[in-house]
Amino acid sequence: MTSVNPVQDRIDELEADQDRAAALLERTLHLAGRQADRDLAPRLARRTLRLAVAFHQRARTARRELTDAINHLERHAR
Repeated sequence: MTSVNPVQDRIDELEADQDRAAALLERTLHLAGRQADRDLAPRLARRTLRLAVAFHQRARTARRELTDAINHLERHAR
């Protein structure tokens, strides 16, 4: 991170957030698949899927903010 450009700092944070959320989404979907294969309690699988949806939403939000920040930089670079 730099202290010179706060927008670039935010872009770096958003990229990291998006990467973490995508990794957590992949892990929870894999876990939900394993739970379904083992016929575990449906409530547990539903909870895992809800968690996966939350990680997906977190990644989507970070991606949207990231796009906005990049657009901001592009507008001011002209």
